[in-house]
Amino acid sequence: IGPATATVVASEALSAGDFINIYDNAGTPNCRKADAANGRPADGFVLTAVASAANATAYLQGNNTALTGLTAGTNMFLSATTAGTATATAPSATGNILQRLGRALNATTLPFEADPYIQL
Repeated sequence: IGPATATVVASEALSAGDFINIYDNAGTPNCRKADAANGRPADGFVLTAVASAANATAYLQGNNTALTGLTAGTNMFLSATTAGTATATAPSATGNILQRLGRALNATTLPFEADPYIQL
């Protein structure tokens, strides 16, 4: 049994490790960087860089191993400052999405399962 993945068209350039939001673009699933400041919850992540308009392998759950600088045991949240990234500081501004992405295992690994989110 392999990881839960989907092939989705990237509507913008994505970097390895980016958390992504999957949305309907004229009947075709597309993905873009998840962003807590713009109402785009994380639905998954990518492990390799993807050019805009190219097919991305979206990991819908599992270990995001393309990250750096994490602290083991720290809860990580979708960033409202830098789209596609995780932060140890939970967003708190009105209108932001508060979505926990997981708890860091080590400096480079964050287990992800799409948790429910709330809009502040």
